[in-house]
Amino acid sequence: MDKIKKCLGLLVCIAITMIGVPSLAYSQISVTVNGSQVQFDQPPIAENGRTLVPVRAIFEAMGCEVEWNDGVVSVYRNGQKVMELTIGSDIMYLWDRGEQLIYKLDVPAKTEGGRTLVPARAVGEGLGADVSWDGYTGTVKIYYDPDYYSNYGDYDYYDYYDNDYDDYDYDCRHTSTRQVCSIDLRSWKQTGSSATHQTVDVMEEVCNDCGETIRTYNERRTEAHVFVNGVCRDCGYEKEEKVTVKHPSSGSLDIKDDGNFKLLTLQSGESFTVTNDTEKTFTIQILNDGVKKRYHYVKYNKDGDVTATGYYSNTYSTISLPAKAVLALYNSEDSEIQIKAPSDVFFPVDEEAFEIKQIKPGASCRVENTGKKNIKICVLSKTTGTIKSKEKAKYDYVSYDADGNVKATKFKTTTQALSVYSKGSISISNSSDETIYVFCPARAAEIN
Repeated sequence: MDKIKKCLGLLVCIAITMIGVPSLAYSQISVTVNGSQVQFDQPPIAENGRTLVPVRAIFEAMGCEVEWNDGVVSVYRNGQKVMELTIGSDIMYLWDRGEQLIYKLDVPAKTEGGRTLVPARAVGEGLGADVSWDGYTGTVKIYYDPDYYSNYGDYDYYDYYDNDYDDYDYDCRHTSTRQVCSIDLRSWKQTGSSATHQTVDVMEEVCNDCGETIRTYNERRTEAHVFVNGVCRDCGYEKEEKVTVKHPSSGSLDIKDDGNFKLLTLQSGESFTVTNDTEKTFTIQILNDGVKKRYHYVKYNKDGDVTATGYYSNTYSTISLPAKAVLALYNSEDSEIQIKAPSDVFFPVDEEAFEIKQIKPGASCRVENTGKKNIKICVLSKTTGTIKSKEKAKYDYVSYDADGNVKATKFKTTTQALSVYSKGSISISNSSDETIYVFCPARAAEIN
């Protein structure tokens, strides 16, 4: 009997000791991050065996930013959203390299003393930290490496939709990785150039140790189209139809020469270029037989700069060409025109007068002025023939100077002639339901 009493007394003493030590060891719960104590204006509290801490203080101590909006707490690291909690909800959302995970909390976030409190272990491990409890000092100890790749640590991932837990172990630090290209997920995007498209390969970074896919990212590069029957085999881009100017070679021009004058017959849509190689000005004549003929022309000086441009011109029946200058002329009539010039100086060369770009409805192009002076381009609804007012091309454009500054913007305009600044550019978008055509001096501009 005495032995029983002695045993009971010993057990009571042990129980009193076990109950009393913790209550005497600390007066309130404290939290440290990497050994430094976190200061709170609202003390942490214990609830259902879990320690809840003020949300802003704990996350800012771990180098994160916090946003609070109508009961929803969002946590960001390096500008990327990594966690979301809702007051009163036992669900915590995590984002790791674009993948959303759902973590079921033992204790939901709550408000206390005007502050939002969250479970320390759950949120700490959700950011990839090691969390431990020192029962003797009443301290939650968090060890956190902000450079550690993962957004999460070791915990039971809760499958919200299947209503069960999957135990994931993320002890691997993924120190050795390899890059794998998912060829089957390749996609293409048109770059704006008619010659190239952008290839996007979906790449995966895979851990060599555990085989886990660490992240998925896109690797982009620009590649040339490979056309098969006018369609790129990779991206499906349809080859644009380039307008062919019926520019005859100098040897095949329809020229009659009587020894004094040459008579050039130029068919509809044909063009020619001629250079004055002499030291004097000479004049050519556009014959009209009483009816003025329309044509496009551009003149260059000896330095290659544009000095004059005319579209659908019928004002001049004669054109003077100074010494060493160049004239390029395009027949915009539906019928032929005839040009008369002195035999000893008129020698047309095999070079097109204008570059012509066909722009389908909804498509666009960009004209770059490569010369030292402003030039004029023309936007038309057809390449030859008279264009009535209601038939004018309708388009949008933005004009830029040499420094890339926007100088003018217009929408659904029908203006036929546009100026392009020296070394500047102009972007044109077809806002009509019909194909339009952009003419620009072949020697002074480029169309993309």
